[in-house]
Amino acid sequence: MSSWLHQPSIEKPESPMAGDTGVPEGIQQPSYEEVFDLVPVACSVSRLSDGLILAVNGEWCSLAGIPRASVLGSTFTQLGFWCDDEQQIYLAHRDDTKRIFALRAAAGGQKLVRVRNRVLRTQNAELLVSSLTEVSEEAAVRTDLQRTLDELSHANLALRARLELHDEIEQLAQVGAWTNEAGKDELTWSKGLHAITGLQGCSPLDKATARSGIHPEDLPTWLKAREAMDGRSVDFRWITPQGQTRWLRGRMGRSRVPGNREADFGVVQDISPEIEARQALQSQLDLINEIAQRVPGVMYQVHRSPDGQTEVTFLSDQAEQMLELGPHEHKTDPRALFARAHPEDLPRLLNDLDRCASLGLNLREHYRICLPSGAERWLRFEASPRKQANGSVLWHGYVADVTDERNARSAMERQQQLLQAVSTALSLYITSDGKTEVFVHLLESIGEVVGPSASFLAEMATRANEVQQLPTKLEGVFLSAAGQPQAFSLDDTATLDMLADGRAVVLEARHPSHAALHQGSRTGDPMVLVPLLAQSELIGLIGLEHSEPDTVINELGFLEPLTRAAAQMLLAWRAHSERASTLKRLADTTDQLSTQRRALQVVLDSMSQGLAKLESDERISFYNRQILELLDVPDAFMASGPTHAQVAAHLAQRGDFGESYELVDPVGRAYVKSTGDVEAPEIYLRRTRQGRYLEVGTRALPEGGAIRTITDVTPYMLTQQELATERQRLAWILEATRTGTWENNLETSELKVNCRWAEMVGYSLEELGEVSHATWKRLVHPDDLVRADAARDHHIAGRAPFYECDIRMRHKDGHWVWINTRGRVHRRASDGKPLYMSGTHIDISERVKAQEAVNALNENLEHLVADRTRNLERTLRDMEAIAYSIAHDLRTPLRSVNGFAAVLLESEAEHLGEAGTKSLARIVGSSARMGQMLTEMLDVLAVVRAEIRGESVDMNALAKDIDHQLGLRAGGVDVTLDPMPNAIGDQKLIKQALRNLMDNAWKYARDRQPPRVHLGYEATRDAYFVRDNGIGFDMTQSPKLFGLFQRLHGDPTVPGLGIGLAITSRIIERHGGRIWAEATPGDGATFWFSLPMGRSQSLIGLSDAQASG
Repeated sequence: MSSWLHQPSIEKPESPMAGDTGVPEGIQQPSYEEVFDLVPVACSVSRLSDGLILAVNGEWCSLAGIPRASVLGSTFTQLGFWCDDEQQIYLAHRDDTKRIFALRAAAGGQKLVRVRNRVLRTQNAELLVSSLTEVSEEAAVRTDLQRTLDELSHANLALRARLELHDEIEQLAQVGAWTNEAGKDELTWSKGLHAITGLQGCSPLDKATARSGIHPEDLPTWLKAREAMDGRSVDFRWITPQGQTRWLRGRMGRSRVPGNREADFGVVQDISPEIEARQALQSQLDLINEIAQRVPGVMYQVHRSPDGQTEVTFLSDQAEQMLELGPHEHKTDPRALFARAHPEDLPRLLNDLDRCASLGLNLREHYRICLPSGAERWLRFEASPRKQANGSVLWHGYVADVTDERNARSAMERQQQLLQAVSTALSLYITSDGKTEVFVHLLESIGEVVGPSASFLAEMATRANEVQQLPTKLEGVFLSAAGQPQAFSLDDTATLDMLADGRAVVLEARHPSHAALHQGSRTGDPMVLVPLLAQSELIGLIGLEHSEPDTVINELGFLEPLTRAAAQMLLAWRAHSERASTLKRLADTTDQLSTQRRALQVVLDSMSQGLAKLESDERISFYNRQILELLDVPDAFMASGPTHAQVAAHLAQRGDFGESYELVDPVGRAYVKSTGDVEAPEIYLRRTRQGRYLEVGTRALPEGGAIRTITDVTPYMLTQQELATERQRLAWILEATRTGTWENNLETSELKVNCRWAEMVGYSLEELGEVSHATWKRLVHPDDLVRADAARDHHIAGRAPFYECDIRMRHKDGHWVWINTRGRVHRRASDGKPLYMSGTHIDISERVKAQEAVNALNENLEHLVADRTRNLERTLRDMEAIAYSIAHDLRTPLRSVNGFAAVLLESEAEHLGEAGTKSLARIVGSSARMGQMLTEMLDVLAVVRAEIRGESVDMNALAKDIDHQLGLRAGGVDVTLDPMPNAIGDQKLIKQALRNLMDNAWKYARDRQPPRVHLGYEATRDAYFVRDNGIGFDMTQSPKLFGLFQRLHGDPTVPGLGIGLAITSRIIERHGGRIWAEATPGDGATFWFSLPMGRSQSLIGLSDAQASG
């Protein structure tokens, strides 16, 4: 590999002889055809006259994918080499070396190339030598940049317009020019110069004739400029042969374009702006000519002999600039060239060269070079090896500087990464509920660029006052990843001034503010504070601790999109928070306002209105979908931007306005018929063919144009028609019912009444004259007036929905008439003050007389009911005493019967037969049941006769105590006790009722697995409940539930006599409550009961009748 660095042999023959080429002995000199074929750029030679292809090299065949034998003797058109219209484009821009053309390669593939042409003139014909360079990568870069170019297209259009105007001015300008080749006395004038100077004749002219018209006074200045030939401008006077004097401005120079003979030239014109335009044009032409002489890269040929000697046989001149070769460095010395390779890339370069040489592979790689100036550049190294017959290797290649391309790609990728970070942050801000996650992501993205040892983002809580004075202390919170903001304060004046001014601040580790802003363990690195400004207000800080703060400062320009995004998000979050706070305060307004707002929102949501914007020329530039439905026009028609006249013509042609525009309101007919010369009315109506009513409104805009609204007011119009019908119907009803109506102006006391109102008191409206509130007061009975005024004031104050009162009014004949007056306030001022009341008068004299008769009968009836109630209560008390006496007195002999029968059964069982034993057992069981019945009867009587003490009863503690007493949980019952409110009543009796219900629930659910008993309270029913999963019952038998000795189930295994629910019912009723049940056979039952709740009250002395009714 190191043989590439050997000094080449440069021995030369002693004397130049025919056939000597300077090639070392043993190496065959390549022919021009071989060199042409080995050029690493695709080249072709064709005849200029007919395009016949005479020669192509191997790179051309590789690029096109067409064998050489198929190419020679054909034309590019015959080969189908051009894609679509590319041939015409190529012919039009053949000399444009920057243009990229699309060629059709073999198998239908497409190649993007740049073409460079040179015309070679031979004795027989003119040949066109073309080189094709594939620029796919460049095209890809152009594609990436096209987006940016598109954004500049509008500015370019404006510039092109100015250039076109400038070109037009140049065509109209009078311009002349002359040229003088070096060493010649003759000058060549342009026709324009002949026209300017007035000298007729043909070029060339001798110098004396050419200078004959220069004014003698200006000739020395002109000759000095002519001698200098430095391109300076000189103003001089010219005297035409006709004796006219013209002021001309000339500019002279000398052309030293490589490849052309040296020549002097001059430009003359009589208008200064044209001289400036010509100078600029000439400067551009010089630049283009200079660029055209340069090849964007270095071409080379290297020969490597079998013994490892390497010689650079060809290296283009651009290598001196690209590699910064000094005068002492020989371009053919490979050591000087390889010395430029980067130390890390040199071994790879040499290995790649050896590998490709041994395998005959083409090399295309990127390597770094280090220039003497200290710069580091990236080169694309392309090499194609070709083994010679003597074992040597001949390399052809091309080297291009791709540093800018790589830097641009790297910068683009870096910028794309930054934009992606901003996009991700915006997405998180939109989708996440909190802001911490968004700002943590922004900090991570900044950290990927600058790599800080620690970082934070803080939100400012201190804001400047109204006069924009800087605060002397900033307070804020750190936004950490844990989601728990931490407060901080900053009071360094110098730091605050710089931050408020939008400048970044570097705090050394020993700075007091460094400790105030530091989070976590100390790193000892300086801290860079980056201000986050929004609308010139400091709203946040980004802190970055870094060992090299200058690195962070240098990257702030690149990080500006991230910092700006952070500032905007903080500002948006602040606005969102303030808006949320405002909304919360608004949400705390009165229920009435909320109800009205919701009702208004429903009304607005139910509204449907078409909307369109008309420009100043009445062309529709915006419309909504509702207008399409209302006008029944296609979307494509409206999208074309029609004028009002076009839309009206379309609707008229369809017959939407009627044959004579009878469907349009007269106010709008002239505008609808017009072609834009009639001003639109503010509002007008029109009907559709389907019978709908459309309201068309127009509101002019200050800046020109108007807003057009179309509203379907069919329901409104129909409502108006119905309202008119309803008014007529109301008039008929008032006339039929003979109801008097009145309306009172509460501010002026004016009173408006109808004729029926006056007729009730025996007057006509003419007799009453001007009616006021004083008229009404004069007619009302004095005793009823106070009561009527009180009822009216009660309604006005909002404590009653209506004002209603029965009053007596004096008839014209002197007697009193009973009137029911009823009304309400129907209009109030903005501050709630009542303005108008309206209502009715109904003559109720006959009803009052009937009511007085009913009252007399009721009073009679009450005396009868009171007498019978006293008799009934006395009878009930006697029956209770008899029942108690019977139950109590029967228990003693019943115990004797039960006891003797039990003794006989135990002692004389062996002397009794089977029938006797069964009879005695039946006596024992029946007497026991009868005793139980008597006990429970006494319990019922005790409940009925007991005095109830009103106290607060803890239902939760009561339920737990009963559960413990019955042992439900211990017996495997699934007991659920929900929280229950306290009740008011007798704790002992309520406990007895609740125990009966829980025991009853367990008894009928004991066969379930597991049995469940659920106690709770339901606020919607305002009742307690006991629910089980037992056998349930049929609701058709529910009336028998709470009767004495009533059992709905005949199952003898279930204990009980059917008196527990009766006792429970009496207890609940004694407390003024209610008990009922809900059940489904086989699916359990739920017993509901209500009890008094709230403040304690005495229930002592309530009888059964009082408690139940």
